[in-house]
Amino acid sequence: MKDINDFYIRFKKGLKEKYGLEKKDIESWTYLGWFRNHSGATTTNLLGKRHFEAVKKQFPVELKGHSIEDFYELAETRCVCDVPILENHLIVDLTKEDLEPIVIGSECIEKFTKIQIKRTCSICTTPINNSISGKCKECRKLRFCSNCNRKLKKGTRGKLCKLCNYYFKYPWRKTCNEEVTDDEE
Repeated sequence: MKDINDFYIRFKKGLKEKYGLEKKDIESWTYLGWFRNHSGATTTNLLGKRHFEAVKKQFPVELKGHSIEDFYELAETRCVCDVPILENHLIVDLTKEDLEPIVIGSECIEKFTKIQIKRTCSICTTPINNSISGKCKECRKLRFCSNCNRKLKKGTRGKLCKLCNYYFKYPWRKTCNEEVTDDEE
């Protein structure tokens, strides 16, 4: 079995040769999600797709019009450290105009980068395992509006606050953040 230092050296060398980047260059990059490349067939796991959609909500301008399927052409069979991989993890520098993500394998992204690959709570930003609600256990207990994340008052029935509920009843309103006047109720 090879030493971890050998893989680290190969990781740094592969980044430099393949992408012209140093390890410190990718530390501030954003994790987009992952997809599987097995026997030439590229597929997205539902978790990888949901993670991409969560990142897309955080960076709507930079990722406008993109989906995880747009990056299937980048599918690799080998990581930058030259180890065979099945899961292609995408990281990208969102500060640049053009999106040029790089592909890294599971082991390298976990061991050699400081990039957060777990989803974070949409309210308190703690890492979470839950991929459906997008909220941690504590924030789910607090009951927030599922549309605008306002805290729901105690005794409120349903999942929407008063303003969002009004917005869905009357869809010609522009946003749910407009105040509801007494004569409209």
